[in-house]
Amino acid sequence: MQSRINFEENEMSLDWDSSSCAEYQRVKALKDAAEGDETTCPEWHEFVSLRESAVWTSLFTGFPKGTWSITEENWHEMFRRFNLYERVRGATRGQRGVPLYFTPAEVRKLIGLRTNAGNKTDAKFHSDLIALHRRNTDRMFYRQDVLEQSQQE
Repeated sequence: MQSRINFEENEMSLDWDSSSCAEYQRVKALKDAAEGDETTCPEWHEFVSLRESAVWTSLFTGFPKGTWSITEENWHEMFRRFNLYERVRGATRGQRGVPLYFTPAEVRKLIGLRTNAGNKTDAKFHSDLIALHRRNTDRMFYRQDVLEQSQQE
């Protein structure tokens, strides 16, 4: 399945394609056999949630040099990047208020997923991750300052 999300007129769209994922083919066949949607095929709903989370997360993590997809050769690196990102940002999915973090098995299910998120070197990924962590930490200090000020008034 392919999709395109346009943000602004002058910005690049986010494109993705999961038709090469074996897991996509499996759950799509289940959904088609059930003649339904995510409400009649929970496996479809779970895959779509996982895929969407991976697509959006890949915007931050990028892909290792040489590919714009999750492959047999790089899935472990993509899991590492997804995991580090979620440890700093928090889980990208949840179910009934319970955070769901990417697992190695889930990332393997996404082999074949392609997006136009682009490449990032490890150095650039780590630099961006540290900057995100710094912003999150600064927000914590800001919230604490605001809380302390409101308690003093």
